[in-house]
Amino acid sequence: MSFIIELDRKNKTYQPGDKITCKVEITFEAPVKVRCIAVRFHGFAATEWTKVKSGRGKKRIKTYAAYEEYFRTYNDLTGERGGPELELPAGRNVYPVEFTLPLCLPSSFQGLHGGVHYTIKAKIEADGDFCKSLKEEFHIESPLDLNLYPMTKEQQKIEEIKYFCCWCCRSGPLTLVTTVPRTGYLPGEKVNFLVECDNVSRIDVLSIKVFLREIQTYRSTSPRINTKVHEELVAEVEFDEGVKSNDTKTYKGELAIPHEKVKNLKNCTLIDVDYEVYAIAEVNKLHMDLENKLPITLGNIAFATTPSDVIVSGHKPKSTKSGSIPFIDSTD
Repeated sequence: MSFIIELDRKNKTYQPGDKITCKVEITFEAPVKVRCIAVRFHGFAATEWTKVKSGRGKKRIKTYAAYEEYFRTYNDLTGERGGPELELPAGRNVYPVEFTLPLCLPSSFQGLHGGVHYTIKAKIEADGDFCKSLKEEFHIESPLDLNLYPMTKEQQKIEEIKYFCCWCCRSGPLTLVTTVPRTGYLPGEKVNFLVECDNVSRIDVLSIKVFLREIQTYRSTSPRINTKVHEELVAEVEFDEGVKSNDTKTYKGELAIPHEKVKNLKNCTLIDVDYEVYAIAEVNKLHMDLENKLPITLGNIAFATTPSDVIVSGHKPKSTKSGSIPFIDSTD
Protein backbone atom coordinates (compact mmCIF):
# COMPACT_ATOMS: atom_id res chain seq x y z
CA MET A 1 0.00 0.00 0.00
CA SER A 2 1.18 3.53 -0.77
CA PHE A 3 -0.24 6.69 0.79
CA ILE A 4 0.65 10.16 -0.60
CA ILE A 5 -0.50 13.77 -0.12
CA GLU A 6 0.56 15.88 -3.11
CA LEU A 7 0.28 19.67 -2.97
CA ASP A 8 -0.11 21.84 -6.07
CA ARG A 9 3.04 23.88 -5.20
CA LYS A 10 6.44 22.26 -4.91
CA ASN A 11 7.65 24.76 -2.30
CA LYS A 12 4.47 24.15 -0.25
CA THR A 13 4.23 27.90 0.45
CA TYR A 14 1.03 29.96 0.36
CA GLN A 15 -0.29 33.34 1.41
CA PRO A 16 -3.41 34.04 3.49
CA GLY A 17 -6.50 33.87 1.28
CA ASP A 18 -4.90 31.47 -1.24
CA LYS A 19 -6.69 28.34 -2.40
CA ILE A 20 -4.81 25.10 -1.68
CA THR A 21 -5.39 22.40 -4.26
CA CYS A 22 -3.99 18.99 -3.48
CA LYS A 23 -4.72 15.33 -3.95
CA VAL A 24 -4.63 12.30 -1.71
CA GLU A 25 -3.41 9.21 -3.54
CA ILE A 26 -3.80 5.73 -2.03
CA THR A 27 -2.85 2.51 -3.80
CA PHE A 28 -4.22 -0.76 -2.44
CA GLU A 29 -2.81 -4.17 -3.38
CA ALA A 30 -6.24 -5.75 -2.82
CA PRO A 31 -9.79 -4.52 -2.18
CA VAL A 32 -10.10 -2.91 1.28
CA LYS A 33 -13.07 -2.19 3.51
CA VAL A 34 -13.01 1.25 5.18
CA ARG A 35 -15.49 3.50 6.90
CA CYS A 36 -14.13 6.70 5.40
CA ILE A 37 -11.13 8.61 4.10
CA ALA A 38 -11.00 12.11 5.56
CA VAL A 39 -8.72 15.15 5.37
CA ARG A 40 -8.12 17.76 8.05
CA PHE A 41 -6.63 21.23 7.43
CA HIS A 42 -5.19 22.66 10.62
CA GLY A 43 -3.46 25.92 11.57
CA PHE A 44 -2.27 26.67 15.10
CA ALA A 45 0.39 28.23 17.33
CA ALA A 46 1.83 26.69 20.48
CA THR A 47 4.41 27.72 23.06
CA GLU A 48 6.09 25.76 25.85
CA TRP A 49 9.04 26.13 28.21
CA THR A 50 10.02 24.99 31.69
CA LYS A 51 11.39 26.67 34.81
CA VAL A 52 13.23 24.92 37.61
CA LYS A 53 12.54 26.17 41.13
CA SER A 54 14.52 25.09 44.16
CA GLY A 55 13.41 25.19 47.74
CA ARG A 56 13.78 23.14 50.93
CA GLY A 57 16.26 20.84 49.27
CA LYS A 58 13.90 19.97 46.42
CA LYS A 59 13.69 20.97 42.77
CA ARG A 60 10.37 21.56 41.06
CA ILE A 61 9.92 21.80 37.30
CA LYS A 62 7.06 24.00 36.18
CA THR A 63 5.89 23.94 32.56
CA TYR A 64 4.43 27.05 30.93
CA ALA A 65 2.40 26.63 27.75
CA ALA A 66 -0.21 28.17 25.48
CA TYR A 67 -2.14 27.19 22.37
CA GLU A 68 -4.25 29.07 19.83
CA GLU A 69 -6.01 27.77 16.73
CA TYR A 70 -6.55 29.60 13.44
CA PHE A 71 -8.60 26.96 11.64
CA ARG A 72 -9.50 23.26 11.80
CA THR A 73 -11.52 21.99 8.84
CA TYR A 74 -12.53 18.41 8.01
CA ASN A 75 -13.44 17.05 4.58
CA ASP A 76 -14.72 13.49 4.03
CA LEU A 77 -13.30 12.25 0.71
CA THR A 78 -15.27 9.02 0.68
CA GLY A 79 -17.64 7.44 3.18
CA GLU A 80 -18.51 9.04 6.49
CA ARG A 81 -16.69 9.15 9.81
CA GLY A 82 -18.35 6.61 12.09
CA GLY A 83 -20.53 5.40 9.20
CA PRO A 84 -20.95 1.95 7.64
CA GLU A 85 -18.11 0.16 5.88
CA LEU A 86 -17.60 0.41 2.14
CA GLU A 87 -15.21 -1.47 -0.11
CA LEU A 88 -12.52 0.33 -2.08
CA PRO A 89 -11.09 -1.39 -5.15
CA ALA A 90 -7.50 -2.53 -5.53
CA GLY A 91 -5.20 -0.21 -7.42
CA ARG A 92 -4.76 3.56 -7.44
CA ASN A 93 -7.39 5.74 -5.79
CA VAL A 94 -7.05 9.51 -6.19
CA TYR A 95 -9.07 12.09 -4.24
CA PRO A 96 -8.80 15.82 -5.12
CA VAL A 97 -9.10 18.31 -2.24
CA GLU A 98 -9.47 22.10 -2.12
CA PHE A 99 -9.29 24.50 0.80
CA THR A 100 -9.28 28.32 0.88
CA LEU A 101 -7.07 29.77 3.60
CA PRO A 102 -8.42 32.50 5.92
CA LEU A 103 -7.24 36.04 5.23
CA CYS A 104 -5.59 36.91 8.56
CA LEU A 105 -2.89 34.36 9.33
CA PRO A 106 0.59 34.67 10.85
CA SER A 107 3.59 33.35 8.95
CA SER A 108 4.90 29.87 9.62
CA PHE A 109 7.56 29.94 12.32
CA GLN A 110 9.56 27.62 14.54
CA GLY A 111 11.56 29.01 17.42
CA LEU A 112 13.20 27.79 20.59
CA HIS A 113 10.05 27.85 22.72
CA GLY A 114 7.22 27.52 20.22
CA GLY A 115 6.01 27.93 16.69
CA VAL A 116 3.23 28.48 14.17
CA HIS A 117 2.35 25.45 12.05
CA TYR A 118 -0.02 24.52 9.21
CA THR A 119 -0.75 20.91 8.31
CA ILE A 120 -2.84 18.63 6.12
CA LYS A 121 -3.69 15.26 7.64
CA ALA A 122 -5.28 12.43 5.67
CA LYS A 123 -6.74 9.48 7.60
CA ILE A 124 -8.15 6.11 6.60
CA GLU A 125 -10.73 5.03 9.16
CA ALA A 126 -11.45 1.32 9.28
CA ASP A 127 -12.10 -1.49 11.72
CA GLY A 128 -9.21 -3.35 13.35
CA ASP A 129 -5.60 -2.35 12.82
CA PHE A 130 -5.97 -0.97 9.31
CA CYS A 131 -6.46 2.68 10.37
CA LYS A 132 -3.72 4.75 8.73
CA SER A 133 -2.88 8.45 8.78
CA LEU A 134 -0.44 10.74 6.99
CA LYS A 135 0.44 14.35 7.80
CA GLU A 136 2.02 16.95 5.51
CA GLU A 137 3.12 20.41 6.63
CA PHE A 138 2.77 23.46 4.40
CA HIS A 139 3.99 26.99 4.95
CA ILE A 140 2.34 30.41 5.16
CA GLU A 141 4.21 33.56 4.14
CA SER A 142 2.11 36.44 5.41
CA PRO A 143 2.77 39.73 3.57
CA LEU A 144 4.12 42.73 5.48
CA ASP A 145 3.85 45.89 3.39
CA LEU A 146 6.34 48.56 4.45
CA ASN A 147 4.13 51.21 2.81
CA LEU A 148 1.62 50.67 5.63
CA TYR A 149 4.26 51.92 8.07
CA PRO A 150 5.37 55.27 6.59
CA MET A 151 7.41 56.22 9.67
CA THR A 152 9.82 53.37 8.89
CA LYS A 153 10.95 55.28 5.80
CA GLU A 154 12.25 58.20 7.86
CA GLN A 155 15.62 58.68 9.56
CA GLN A 156 15.58 57.72 13.22
CA LYS A 157 17.99 58.62 16.01
CA ILE A 158 18.31 57.65 19.65
CA GLU A 159 20.52 59.26 22.30
CA GLU A 160 21.50 57.89 25.71
CA ILE A 161 23.52 59.71 28.38
CA LYS A 162 25.33 58.21 31.35
CA TYR A 163 27.17 59.73 34.33
CA PHE A 164 29.86 57.82 36.22
CA CYS A 165 30.52 58.21 39.92
CA CYS A 166 34.21 58.15 40.87
CA TRP A 167 34.54 58.03 44.66
CA CYS A 168 32.60 61.07 45.90
CA CYS A 169 32.55 62.95 42.62
CA ARG A 170 30.36 62.55 39.56
CA SER A 171 32.17 62.82 36.23
CA GLY A 172 30.90 64.53 33.10
CA PRO A 173 28.49 62.70 30.79
CA LEU A 174 29.16 59.93 28.29
CA THR A 175 26.78 60.33 25.34
CA LEU A 176 26.00 57.64 22.78
CA VAL A 177 23.93 58.55 19.70
CA THR A 178 22.86 55.98 17.08
CA THR A 179 21.30 57.07 13.77
CA VAL A 180 19.88 55.00 10.90
CA PRO A 181 18.49 56.43 7.62
CA ARG A 182 15.28 54.40 7.96
CA THR A 183 13.87 51.57 10.05
CA GLY A 184 12.00 49.60 7.33
CA TYR A 185 13.95 47.00 5.33
CA LEU A 186 13.63 43.91 3.14
CA PRO A 187 15.62 40.68 3.54
CA GLY A 188 19.01 41.01 1.83
CA GLU A 189 19.27 44.78 2.39
CA LYS A 190 21.89 46.49 4.56
CA VAL A 191 21.24 48.76 7.51
CA ASN A 192 23.62 51.73 7.39
CA PHE A 193 24.34 53.23 10.79
CA LEU A 194 26.18 56.13 12.37
CA VAL A 195 27.26 55.94 16.01
CA GLU A 196 28.53 59.10 17.70
CA CYS A 197 30.25 58.84 21.07
CA ASP A 198 30.97 62.01 23.04
CA ASN A 199 33.02 61.20 26.13
CA VAL A 200 33.23 64.05 28.65
CA SER A 201 33.59 61.59 31.52
CA ARG A 202 36.77 60.47 33.30
CA ILE A 203 36.25 56.88 32.05
CA ASP A 204 37.72 55.66 28.75
CA VAL A 205 35.44 53.86 26.28
CA LEU A 206 37.27 50.67 25.31
CA SER A 207 35.28 49.74 22.17
CA ILE A 208 32.04 50.32 20.29
CA LYS A 209 29.88 47.39 19.20
CA VAL A 210 26.77 47.49 17.02
CA PHE A 211 24.43 44.52 16.58
CA LEU A 212 21.32 43.61 14.66
CA ARG A 213 19.31 41.38 17.00
CA GLU A 214 16.19 39.27 16.65
CA ILE A 215 14.02 39.31 19.78
CA GLN A 216 11.59 36.39 20.15
CA THR A 217 8.93 36.83 22.84
CA TYR A 218 6.82 33.83 23.86
CA ARG A 219 3.67 33.96 26.01
CA SER A 220 1.94 31.34 28.13
CA THR A 221 -1.61 31.07 29.45
CA SER A 222 -1.17 27.94 31.58
CA PRO A 223 -0.69 27.59 34.50
CA ARG A 224 -0.67 31.40 34.35
CA ILE A 225 0.22 34.25 32.03
CA ASN A 226 3.99 34.52 31.66
CA THR A 227 6.58 35.51 29.04
CA LYS A 228 9.89 34.09 27.87
CA VAL A 229 12.35 36.12 25.76
CA HIS A 230 15.02 34.65 23.49
CA GLU A 231 17.54 36.80 21.63
CA GLU A 232 19.49 35.84 18.51
CA LEU A 233 22.40 37.67 16.92
CA VAL A 234 21.78 38.44 13.24
CA ALA A 235 24.71 40.72 12.42
CA GLU A 236 27.54 42.45 14.27
CA VAL A 237 30.12 45.20 13.72
CA GLU A 238 32.86 45.86 16.27
CA PHE A 239 35.18 48.86 16.43
CA ASP A 240 38.27 48.15 18.55
CA GLU A 241 39.41 51.76 18.75
CA GLY A 242 37.62 53.32 21.70
CA VAL A 243 37.03 56.88 22.87
CA LYS A 244 39.34 58.29 25.52
CA SER A 245 38.21 60.72 28.18
CA ASN A 246 37.35 64.17 26.79
CA ASP A 247 37.29 62.92 23.21
CA THR A 248 34.59 62.43 20.57
CA LYS A 249 34.46 59.91 17.72
CA THR A 250 32.03 58.84 15.02
CA TYR A 251 31.72 55.28 13.72
CA LYS A 252 30.11 54.30 10.42
CA GLY A 253 29.17 50.82 9.26
CA GLU A 254 26.48 48.53 7.92
CA LEU A 255 24.61 45.47 9.13
CA ALA A 256 23.60 42.87 6.52
CA ILE A 257 20.11 41.38 6.80
CA PRO A 258 19.96 37.67 5.84
CA HIS A 259 18.11 36.49 2.73
CA GLU A 260 15.35 34.63 4.54
CA LYS A 261 11.58 34.72 4.77
CA VAL A 262 10.01 37.49 6.83
CA LYS A 263 8.55 36.24 10.12
CA ASN A 264 5.31 38.22 10.15
CA LEU A 265 3.55 37.14 13.36
CA LYS A 266 1.30 40.19 13.77
CA ASN A 267 -1.78 37.92 13.75
CA CYS A 268 -0.34 35.63 16.44
CA THR A 269 -1.03 36.56 20.07
CA LEU A 270 1.43 34.04 21.56
CA ILE A 271 4.70 34.89 19.78
CA ASP A 272 6.36 38.14 18.70
CA VAL A 273 9.46 38.41 16.54
CA ASP A 274 11.05 41.88 16.58
CA TYR A 275 14.36 43.35 15.40
CA GLU A 276 16.57 46.11 16.75
CA VAL A 277 19.86 47.87 16.13
CA TYR A 278 21.68 47.66 19.45
CA ALA A 279 24.77 49.79 20.14
CA ILE A 280 27.11 49.46 23.14
CA ALA A 281 29.91 51.70 24.40
CA GLU A 282 32.04 49.29 26.45
CA VAL A 283 33.91 50.60 29.49
CA ASN A 284 35.98 48.88 32.20
CA LYS A 285 34.35 46.22 34.39
CA LEU A 286 34.01 48.60 37.34
CA HIS A 287 31.21 50.44 35.54
CA MET A 288 28.13 49.57 33.50
CA ASP A 289 28.33 49.91 29.71
CA LEU A 290 26.22 52.52 27.93
CA GLU A 291 23.79 51.15 25.35
CA ASN A 292 20.90 52.22 23.13
CA LYS A 293 18.40 50.47 20.88
CA LEU A 294 16.47 51.33 17.71
CA PRO A 295 13.58 49.09 16.54
CA ILE A 296 13.75 47.79 12.95
CA THR A 297 10.84 46.52 10.84
CA LEU A 298 11.44 43.75 8.28
CA GLY A 299 8.87 43.51 5.50
CA ASN A 300 8.45 41.58 2.26
CA ILE A 301 6.71 44.31 0.21
CA ALA A 302 9.05 47.18 -0.69
CA PHE A 303 8.39 50.90 -0.41
CA ALA A 304 6.63 52.32 -3.47
CA THR A 305 9.48 54.82 -3.89
CA THR A 306 13.14 54.09 -3.19
CA PRO A 307 14.10 55.32 0.29
CA SER A 308 17.30 57.22 1.01
CA ASP A 309 20.15 55.50 2.83
CA VAL A 310 22.01 58.75 3.47
CA ILE A 311 22.35 59.67 7.15
CA VAL A 312 22.11 63.36 8.02
CA SER A 313 23.99 64.16 11.23
CA GLY A 314 24.06 67.40 13.16
CA HIS A 315 27.19 66.43 15.11
CA LYS A 316 30.76 67.32 14.13
CA PRO A 317 33.00 64.53 15.46
CA LYS A 318 36.76 64.86 15.91
CA SER A 319 37.55 61.59 14.10
CA THR A 320 35.77 58.89 12.09
CA LYS A 321 36.06 55.10 11.96
CA SER A 322 34.31 52.85 9.41
CA GLY A 323 33.81 49.12 9.11
CA SER A 324 31.45 46.21 8.47
CA ILE A 325 31.34 42.44 8.65
CA PRO A 326 28.99 39.96 6.97
CA PHE A 327 25.95 38.78 8.90
CA ILE A 328 26.08 35.87 11.32
CA ASP A 329 23.09 33.59 10.72
CA SER A 330 22.22 32.18 14.12
CA THR A 331 20.03 29.08 14.48
CA ASP A 332 18.58 27.30 17.47
